[in-house]
Amino acid sequence: MNLKEIRTQLAKVSGRYDLVKDITDYDDNGADFFINAGLRWLEGEVEFSKTFGRYIKDIVYGEHLINMLYSRAIREVWITNSVGKYKLDRKSLTWMQSNYGKDVFSLNAAIGSGESLEVGSRYLITYFKTGDDFTNAGAEENKAGVYFTATDTTPDVWTDSLLRKVSYNISPSVPIYYAPCIIRMSPQTSSNIPPSTYDFGDVMFGHSSSYNSILLMPPPDGLYTLSVIGDFMPAPMIDDDDTNFWSEVYPDLLIQAAMLKIEQCYRNTEGARDMETALKNSLMSIEADSIVGDVHNADTMKRTIDVGYDEGENSNERYSE
Repeated sequence: MNLKEIRTQLAKVSGRYDLVKDITDYDDNGADFFINAGLRWLEGEVEFSKTFGRYIKDIVYGEHLINMLYSRAIREVWITNSVGKYKLDRKSLTWMQSNYGKDVFSLNAAIGSGESLEVGSRYLITYFKTGDDFTNAGAEENKAGVYFTATDTTPDVWTDSLLRKVSYNISPSVPIYYAPCIIRMSPQTSSNIPPSTYDFGDVMFGHSSSYNSILLMPPPDGLYTLSVIGDFMPAPMIDDDDTNFWSEVYPDLLIQAAMLKIEQCYRNTEGARDMETALKNSLMSIEADSIVGDVHNADTMKRTIDVGYDEGENSNERYSE
């Protein structure tokens, strides 16, 4: 079921027709708030294979701060290039600061329109003027705080925006380590675009609550594909045709979870308690199925090793992916 179908059924089952605009199109009038609240509750109550995800990103020369949407927990980080595939070692941010020093890179003086970019060099947009366009020159987005590796000497539109060229004090190489990185600022501002605040390695940090970040060291010396395996929250359901695992496989539980949030919001403690008990009983069976699958997979892997694979020091990496 998609969001509109979930919303429609929620109104019918709960009798809360005030949460939709009418009973013809069933457009949102507050129902989506409770549906997404129920979605977050389900994700927080159960751990199974569908809570795991993989974030994949092509990273370029010097790109050592990676922001990921809806990341909850990081389990493994891998990088791939034409030479091979490597699993990175996890370290703390304190370890990174101690072993790689404070100044990962420095920023040259600001440059404005009329200057030519050096293809292959890394730049930071420190001030962005609406209407300017750096995407042809390598930028993924046109906004302040974006780092990019220049692919062209002349941006399509460059009026008043300011850039600063990055000079690395730590020589880029094949990344070996990663560390979960703190990007939230205090006090928090009203926008997801943070003020220009710099910390370890002159990395621009922000407060966006939707992101988790990792720091790579050494900075990459070329193009790699980064693969982060971990727990991820599903994106909020916004458009009528949005779907996710819960809406497609367990739409009844998603509707019940939305109803639970309605009961909690209106302080019907007895009704909420009964509904939560019923939901948790259903979720236990989902977790039990996942555990059975994990045990079977572990047994299968062990038998495979027994019949011929060499259990050398890299055997764990062979099966980690």
